[in-house]
Formats: sequence, structure tokens, C-alpha cells
Amino acid sequence: MEWDDIYQLIKCQREAELVNLFEQQLIKIGIKSFGYFQFNAQHPSELNVISTYPQQWVDEYIAKNYLQLDTTIPLSVVSNSPVPWSYAKQCSNGKAQFGFWQQVKAHKLNAGASIPLSNNKLQIAGLGCAIDNEAETKWLEQYGKQLEITSTVFHQQLCALKSCPDVAIQQLKLTHREIECGKWLSNGCTYNEVGKKLNISERTARFHLENLKLKLGAKNKEQVISKLVAHQIITP
Repeated sequence: MEWDDIYQLIKCQREAELVNLFEQQLIKIGIKSFGYFQFNAQHPSELNVISTYPQQWVDEYIAKNYLQLDTTIPLSVVSNSPVPWSYAKQCSNGKAQFGFWQQVKAHKLNAGASIPLSNNKLQIAGLGCAIDNEAETKWLEQYGKQLEITSTVFHQQLCALKSCPDVAIQQLKLTHREIECGKWLSNGCTYNEVGKKLNISERTARFHLENLKLKLGAKNKEQVISKLVAHQIITP
């Protein structure tokens, strides 16, 4: 993980600059195009999209309301890790959903993964990434964690620029102990190791880190670290 790349994203003050830099960082790990989406679960028609996918595909996706057929969406909502498109295809049910994936392939988006970015049940956000390497699982083993951190920081910074409620971390009351636990987590410590570092039990360390995850709206430790770094609460 190149933390310098992460700090470059954090320092972006304009959306166009942020998107351009994010695209460059994704290209470096083999992503040929991406689609970032955000919408309110109560108003799914108000879909916000930032994408480098073929424009024809983006227009078709919105016009035909493919949001209702795209199996990566519900999987991303319940998943704590990237979802390979091959798995999402297997979860398709019915002619309409199978037809959706045929259209994906027709636009030469044969392989990829989707990353959940928000743990807010109302404000849904995620990232779809198309890759040339059809060995998705192997690719994710190599780049998955880096992709999660980079995309989470992008999401956080974009929301900060747009003043989205999803990232009002400054208003959260993070305790000193929670921040301490987060710092050791960013150093690669397990729950047990965090407990030993702070002279508390593993159970107590887990309690503080679960609270931290809940307050940050994070799904996993990578998102916890990303959100803390993005808001300069910790320095890895």
C-alpha cells in the first residue's frame, strides 16, 4: 500500500482533481474503468454516478433502471468485502437479471468486482471496477485490500467536498480509547495484540473496535483505518 497515494487523495480540494487522481491510482492496479454510485434507499431514482465506463453503457444503465437488476448492489449492501462479478452473476435469478449480465458483457466489461463503501442503510454507496484479468479472485487476493482502502478514502473525500452527512466524523464522539485501538489496528495488530498493547483484555479491545466501526459506519477493519486516515485522526 502506497500511503503517499492516499494522502494525495485527502489533499484534493476539487471534485474533478479527486476523480482524475483516483482514476490514475486504479489504473496502476489493473482497473481499466470504474463506476462509483451513490443513492438514497428511499429515492433510488436519484442515482449519483461518477464513471469511466463507456458512456453508452452508463446512459443505458440509468435509462433502463438496471439498478433494480444489478445483483452487485444487494450483495454490496450485505457484504463486508469486495464482491467478484463472477459470483454476482451466479446469484442472478430470472431472465431479466441474466439479460442484464449479457448487456454487461456486450459492453466488454467481462470481469471485475464491486466494493461496498457505506454502512448507512439509507445512503447506499459502492464502486464497480472492470478489469482485464478474468481471474477475479486471484486479482482480489493481490489488490483487494488496497482497493478497499483507496476507494473508501475516495468516497470519504468526495462526500466531504459535497458535505454529505455520511462522513461527519468530526461530529462523532470518538473516545480516546477507541482512537488508541484504531491506531494499533492500523499497525496490523489483532484484537488480542491490541489488548496487550493497551493492557486490556481481548474482549475489551474488540468492544472498543466494534464501537469504533459502528460510529464510523465502517464494514471492516480496512474501512475503519481508511476513514480514520482520511480525516487525519491517525497516521499509519
